[in-house]
Order: sequence, then structure tokens, then C-alpha cells
Amino acid sequence: MVRPGSALSLVLLLLACGTMAGCQVGPSHLLEPDTIARQVGAHYGDPHARVVRARSDSTEADHTPMYLMTVAGQVRKDGVRASTITFSALATRLYVWDVRAFDGAGQQVWSDDEWNGCSSSCGSGAPTGGG
Repeated sequence: MVRPGSALSLVLLLLACGTMAGCQVGPSHLLEPDTIARQVGAHYGDPHARVVRARSDSTEADHTPMYLMTVAGQVRKDGVRASTITFSALATRLYVWDVRAFDGAGQQVWSDDEWNGCSSSCGSGAPTGGG
């Protein structure tokens, strides 16, 4: 017989969390920079955007794993094209902030404060620091 608090109870809790709104990816299941780059690139018009640089970091307040990223592609916002974007992204769920876009000459051409790539079922917390 299995007692409450046993390994089976933990497994059932983890399975339930996988189906509930607001659950986040655990530390052993972090999003890969390539996955984030494709999703962010697609959001800005280029699903084939690629990672130029990704540095691991963590948020200041709660030490949530994150990346500082540079992505190359043919991205655009409001019709303005850019060839690279830099941003911060959580590694536990698709949440991106401090997006800055640069043209081929390295001049900033637009920015976005934040972008939550999750549907409303992904959770609602915003990052607490930019690293």
C-alpha cells in the first residue's frame, strides 16, 4: 500500500501540474535558446531566426533561469525591418522582455518592452529582474 507523501504521490502531483494552468517548466526541462529564437522570430515575422548569442543568467529577485540573447533574422514590427534583435527571456516559459531591434548598420530601429508568447493558460507572472 502506498502512503500519502510517497514517491507515487509526488508523481501524481507532477502529472496533475502538467495539466493545470500556471505550472512552469521545471529546472531539468528548461527551454533551449533555439526554441526561444524560433518562437520570438516567428512572432516578429521570421520563424527561421537563429541564435547568434545566448548567455545563461537568472532574474534578480527570485533567481529564475533566463537567457540574454541575440537573434538574427528578417524580423519586423509595424513594417520596420531589422536584421538582429536582442532580448531577455525566461528559460522556464516563453516570456521575453527588453526587445531591441537593429538594422544591418547596427542602429536601433525599434523596441518592445515585453512579449508573453504563452497563451493565457501559461501562467501570469512577469519577470522580476532583467539580470
